[in-house]
Amino acid sequence: MLDFDDPVRSFNRCKSIDELYEEVNGCDLVITNDIALATALNARIDRPLIGKFAMTPREIAAKNAIRVLGRMPMSDTELIRSISEETGLDPIFVHGEVENIRSIRYIFKDVWKYLHGDSKKVYGSYIKHPTIEAVMDDFEVAASDDYLKCERIAVIDGPTFNQLDRMMNPLGKGVCEVIEVDSYTNEGYHIDAIHVVGSDRQLANNVVALIDPKKATDYAIVVNSESPIVNSVKAALYRKDIAFVNELELRDMGAIRTITSFIDLSLNFDTLRVSDVRAMFASLGSKVVSKLNRRLLNKVKDDELDPAGIVLRAFMKDVRNRTFLEVADLCLKKEDRELALSVLDEIKIKDEHVSTKLYNYLAYMVNNVKDLKFDDRRPISERKGVLIADCNRSCHIDRPVVFYLGMGEDWNYSAPGKRYMEFDREIEEAKNAFRMQILLQQGQERIYLVNMNKDGKEARPSSVFNHLFESPPGHFKDICDRVVFGRWQGDHNGE
Repeated sequence: MLDFDDPVRSFNRCKSIDELYEEVNGCDLVITNDIALATALNARIDRPLIGKFAMTPREIAAKNAIRVLGRMPMSDTELIRSISEETGLDPIFVHGEVENIRSIRYIFKDVWKYLHGDSKKVYGSYIKHPTIEAVMDDFEVAASDDYLKCERIAVIDGPTFNQLDRMMNPLGKGVCEVIEVDSYTNEGYHIDAIHVVGSDRQLANNVVALIDPKKATDYAIVVNSESPIVNSVKAALYRKDIAFVNELELRDMGAIRTITSFIDLSLNFDTLRVSDVRAMFASLGSKVVSKLNRRLLNKVKDDELDPAGIVLRAFMKDVRNRTFLEVADLCLKKEDRELALSVLDEIKIKDEHVSTKLYNYLAYMVNNVKDLKFDDRRPISERKGVLIADCNRSCHIDRPVVFYLGMGEDWNYSAPGKRYMEFDREIEEAKNAFRMQILLQQGQERIYLVNMNKDGKEARPSSVFNHLFESPPGHFKDICDRVVFGRWQGDHNGE
């Protein structure tokens, strides 16, 4: 069993996905809090089976939602709007507090004691709403068919479950035989070689040079998805015409960018220069001569604009008397308009007049609420191929060859600095280190690449390695057998 009361852990060898599958294959149900592992285990099923073999606690809760709640759980969009209407609080504040409440509940059952002021109003409303968290809080293992129909259940890495996940753990609940499975072994693991390459661009180019375009689905690249290195990786893949899984968020959709950009510009109409709107006007069919660039848009005469430009300027000036629906009608083609209207309709502002407050609400929802529905229009070439995995969210990766890029301070895990986390900080960091130890051992071949310098200084290992070794490493040479310097090309020589 894992013991997270000791934050200092040795670097143990972890079981591969295939090894874990062999260990749990005789079970009727496998419970893991890693959705990628659940997906990989389900893909390996070699016998007839009704339903899923491996599930996360949240998936089981969603499956049982109607039984527990009497209805399907609310989406976050519905939840935010309902709480805001009930409490009279701003929906942006409500969403922030809902996320705060969830982060507390993942650690502690008694949420009230960590809330103050309007946060308590939000929580008082939140607990009355049908959510997945409510399902997990009220879940009775002995009443669920998912457990009752099983003779043998495996729970993988149960100590890593958060407090809500543990409500779904059948261990000790008497429903059937439950076995506990750990991802790690008692064997040691060491990184053979780390390649010190140079800049982000050089890291990306060297990795992509090792990828066989005909076998793109064999590869994964682990990076910090918030780091600029991601752009270098994607650019290198595009240059080599190598397919990769390009995750698309609502904020990346052209229709949404067009509407938000148009409204943002319009709300600042009095201070706009022609240069500020030149690209927008061009995309909407108006050509503005470059000699007008430095002029304020509201000072340009009608006879200096083409007919489309006159219409657009008049609309922007009058935008506060226009609805979001009218903005969509003006800016978007039919197919893009349908996407935008579905979003505007879901957050209930389609027929509202444009205002700074509602624009900020739209922008916030698009950027922060993950379950807003939209039509995924990625081309086939961006739905499969090289997997780009986030070092802060990934754990198990079901690809034969895995590249690890960076592993420096941008891989650091920052435990939430809120008061309710303070006395659990070391335990949370130890859990993250355990997850990282699994991540660093994915695939059959592993290649580790790091920067030579970062921000003008020698690049150093992420602080997460402090929890994997007895002595905190100060240099990359402290976490591997050998360091290979300089630019390199060649065969895979990972573990």
